[in-house]
Amino acid sequence: MQLHQHDRCVHKADPQHVRDPHFLHFHHDNEYKIGNKYKNGIGYSNNSGDKNNSGYNRNNMTKGRTMGGVIGLYWQMHSQVYNGTNNGGGSGVCGFQGNIMNPVPSIIYVIVILGILAGLLYLWRDACYGKMFNGSKYEGYACVRFNSAFYMGMNMMLVLAIMCTDAMSWKAVSSEDNGQWAKTARILLATGSISAQLALAAAIFSSAFARRVELDWNITYVQANPDGLNERRVIGVNGRWPLPVINVRINDTLVIKAHNMLDVGTTLHAHGLHQNGTNFYDGVVGHTECGIAPNATFTYEIPITQTGTYWLHGHYGPQMVDGLRTALISHPEREHYAYDEDVLVMLEAWYHREADDVADQLLSTSQEIRDAPFLPFMLVNSVGGPDLNRTKIGMRPGKTYRLRLMNVSATGMVRFGIEDHVMHIIEVDGVATEPRETRSVQLSAGQRTSVLVTAKQTANTNYIYHADIFTDIQRGVARAVLPFEGIVEYAAGAPLANHTRDGTNSTVDWEFTQDVDLVPVDKIPPPSVHKWVPLEIATAIYTDRKEHLAFNNRTYSVPLVPSLLTALTTGYQAYYPDVYGFKTYPVILDPLTDVEIALFNKDVNSHPFHLHGHDMFVMTRGSLDNDPEKRIAAGDFPIRRDTVTVPPSSYVILRFRADNPGVWLFHCHMQYHMEQGLAMAFIEAPHRIVDTLSNVPADLLRSCDIMGIPTKGNALGKVRLDMANDIHGPFPLSGF
Repeated sequence: MQLHQHDRCVHKADPQHVRDPHFLHFHHDNEYKIGNKYKNGIGYSNNSGDKNNSGYNRNNMTKGRTMGGVIGLYWQMHSQVYNGTNNGGGSGVCGFQGNIMNPVPSIIYVIVILGILAGLLYLWRDACYGKMFNGSKYEGYACVRFNSAFYMGMNMMLVLAIMCTDAMSWKAVSSEDNGQWAKTARILLATGSISAQLALAAAIFSSAFARRVELDWNITYVQANPDGLNERRVIGVNGRWPLPVINVRINDTLVIKAHNMLDVGTTLHAHGLHQNGTNFYDGVVGHTECGIAPNATFTYEIPITQTGTYWLHGHYGPQMVDGLRTALISHPEREHYAYDEDVLVMLEAWYHREADDVADQLLSTSQEIRDAPFLPFMLVNSVGGPDLNRTKIGMRPGKTYRLRLMNVSATGMVRFGIEDHVMHIIEVDGVATEPRETRSVQLSAGQRTSVLVTAKQTANTNYIYHADIFTDIQRGVARAVLPFEGIVEYAAGAPLANHTRDGTNSTVDWEFTQDVDLVPVDKIPPPSVHKWVPLEIATAIYTDRKEHLAFNNRTYSVPLVPSLLTALTTGYQAYYPDVYGFKTYPVILDPLTDVEIALFNKDVNSHPFHLHGHDMFVMTRGSLDNDPEKRIAAGDFPIRRDTVTVPPSSYVILRFRADNPGVWLFHCHMQYHMEQGLAMAFIEAPHRIVDTLSNVPADLLRSCDIMGIPTKGNALGKVRLDMANDIHGPFPLSGF
């Protein structure tokens, strides 16, 4: 290995640093290399990419006085400031000699400079977030990039502070003077040196800039005509639709004060965010809350501990279908991959009918009504219609774009590809991946995929992109392909590349990359198996003459008392599945249980399954006929995601660790499949729920009272195991 200047420097003073695989090597691109891996940030653990928890990284506290990422830079700069003999035992360019500055003015100087930087950075972040939330997307992203550079400048100042204080402490310790400063310095050095104290202060200083991103939303009905073909009532915010895109950063707290101005209840669910310790903000009616009552208010306070592409949507019946949804993007302090522009591509299968009307059709007792076709229309970023100029994606020659592809549909799968362009997958569902080249991406409802696309070198041609819908919702039209095309625009008025719009001359390869083949950036081995949960998916006509979907022939329905409140108020009986209701399909998990879910899809439709509160390791995919050619197993470090698709006549094996006490829904994210019964719940560590989640917000209970819903007892609102009148049916008709 070729040593940098600071490597040779450390070798003279303390040879064990060169042998230590955790020693940080500073590189020109502002990354710090640990052995053969890269860590993002300066002195903080960003764990390579989009699924991270920033904070002080103890692995960076190496031998001697090497503390945090800033110290790697400190060693490099050392030789430019000091020379002579190092009192620590080294010599040459790493040593220092001569009179050291008076420590007291130096400390005052450092404190004043850091105070000024803190104030300026706080003001800049205010301005930065103001631009983001006021809809100026590109200014907001430019602001984020400038903010990162400012952060780097702040850490450079910390480096200078460390250099000064290290010099002072070494001088004091080596001095014959037994004054108070020397005694203090000896104590600090004995406990890890002043460098350690300042590196820790740097971590605290950084976390001090975590913000409360506050939104005040009136959830109301508004009229909208997003594709120019049909105006209808939708659910908007503050009298407008679509909802504003939400941008946050790691360690922020997202605060949404939601006023319900609808004539029914409502909730908000942050799809993909784990809500560790805040289960009551997960927004699931019947499990974590009763819903926000009409004319009532509830404030969601969501800690941002993950980064990547997420979304926010209603979880009270099918309100998401009526437009109660938006993107939620969580930015790291420093991105793992370099690109020039961040572009949101939110894809949605849109209906010209209101959500409840569609639900009534699908749950009709008449087969003729159930099977009457109704087809969706594609929206891209909440705009659609036949005019391609309304849905264009702009590109400039030679630039690299991150396209955040999101399927925010309630009913359809979407496939995406760009003519004559190659994409590289770098993220799925908030988990950063090693780059994987592909020509097309398939997204089920609820899924997100980020791809990098490098634009052509010239701007004399525009290109078609495809966003085709698969209508996996009705038995009669399953797998029907509804084509949709837009323009990738390099120059206004430039001719389209020679590809017919019917796709017959397409260059897009629709052989999709399987998620099980993706490799995450942060290599986490899968858990073992303590509990096996086999789930068979099937559709049938049930004894109520309606068509239902179910896990193991048990259809789901929402309990009267939210399951979280049942867990909090039933004592030791919270460990009994019966108290949560038969049709909740509860599975009780002990703390830290390693769970394997085996999904066997006997249905004619694909199903995207979403687990709240966790990511799932995708272990194996295969076909129900056990064809070995169709079996795909993950490697040592499987991809993780929160929404996983199971194709027809196929199976998928998933794993997760029960390390997040709470009540977590597991359901098909085809919204109407859930309405038809395809859901269940994991009740995770009931006794820990009492320990960690007993501080239920008062407004949550108040909404329950307004709507006349009990806030204690079992699923029926009764005492203990009194489950008389708990409904178990309907059941599948024999011979279906």
